[in-house]
Amino acid sequence: MPTVVPLTFREFLRIERALDRKAQLVKGQLLLMEGASKGHLYVQGEAFGTLWAALGAGPCRAFGSDVKIRIPATDEGFYPDACVACPSEFVDDDAGVLANPCLVVEVLSKSTRRFDLGDKFASYATLPSLQEVLYLEPSRVHAELRRRAGEGWETLTFGGRAATVPLRSVGVDLSLAVLYRDL
Repeated sequence: MPTVVPLTFREFLRIERALDRKAQLVKGQLLLMEGASKGHLYVQGEAFGTLWAALGAGPCRAFGSDVKIRIPATDEGFYPDACVACPSEFVDDDAGVLANPCLVVEVLSKSTRRFDLGDKFASYATLPSLQEVLYLEPSRVHAELRRRAGEGWETLTFGGRAATVPLRSVGVDLSLAVLYRDL
């Protein structure tokens, strides 16, 4: 049986540039990303658009699903559905690799739910700049917010169209009625 040698982040960037689709670097392995459902795309688009509009021309910048986040502690790289950095610092401008998100938004799917809420969150949590991770359900009006609290993280849940998610990291309140208006 051949030995599998883990990729470094730099090797991952080199290989990904030659691919015709996005991939993530997880525990040294390149994983190709699947397409998203209609619900996923609607919720992701509303989250990014709402953050972009709310932040305006201030020091914080919202990014969509084409920006990669590098996790130095685990030498991994992920594409969140949306994220915000205040101010943004890129480790590789050409590859769109962001170093310092304060907020990450992930829209959950059946195939990635366990990983997103488990190992991926554990990797994100190693980023000193990260203050909040927002998880959105694409099939029901529901959000889970994990927020840094001292040395750990607290989890808050929100449901129903009347709910608003207070994002302290960027000073924005996200309305679930807006995020889920197309569903």
